[in-house]
Amino acid sequence: MFTQLKEGRQYSFSIELSTKDILDQNLPEILNTFDKTFSERKDVERLQQKDNIDIPIHIFREGNSGLRSIVKYLKEEKNLNFSEIAKLLGRDQRTIWSTYAAVKTKERKNKKIKNLNKKQTLKQKNDIDLLINSSIFKDRKLSILENTAHNLLQNYSVKDVAKLLGKNQMTIWTVKRRAEQKIRKKETINV
Repeated sequence: MFTQLKEGRQYSFSIELSTKDILDQNLPEILNTFDKTFSERKDVERLQQKDNIDIPIHIFREGNSGLRSIVKYLKEEKNLNFSEIAKLLGRDQRTIWSTYAAVKTKERKNKKIKNLNKKQTLKQKNDIDLLINSSIFKDRKLSILENTAHNLLQNYSVKDVAKLLGKNQMTIWTVKRRAEQKIRKKETINV
C-alpha cells in the first residue's frame, strides 16, 4: 500500500507485486509506473472538479462584458487554460483566447480602469458574494448576461439583481424580457 500526500489530499493506492515481478523488473521502473498511474488519476479528478465551477457575482461589476469578466476570472483566479475554459463555457477555444486578449489590451491601454476595477470589486463588510455555477453558461441560446440575470431573478427582484451586477434596472428588465422570450420560443420549438 502506497500513500502519497499532494495538495492537502491523501491518496492511497495498492499495487500487488510478486517476487517474480520484482526480480524481472527493477524497482525504480515499478515505482515510475505507480507515479504515472497516480498522476493520471489526479488529472482525471482535476478535470471532474472543473466541470462545474462557481463564479462570484462581483466579477460582473468590473466594467467588462459578461464573457470577458468570466474568462478573466477563470484564467487569473482559477488558473484554467483556454481549452478548459472553452469546454466549461461551451465556446470555441479561439473565442476564449481572443476574449482574454481583449481584456488584457483594454487593461494595458487604460490603467485607470484597473484601479477602478479594484475599488468596485472590493466587497463591503455586509455584502454577501453570491456564486453562479458555470454550467448555466453552456446554454448558448441565451447571452451571458441573460443567463446570469435569469438565474438570479429566480430568487431576487429586478432591483436587487441590478445592484448585484452593477447594472441599470432598465437593462436588467430588458434582459429579463429577452431571456423570457427566447425561453418561450425554445419551448414552442421543442413541443
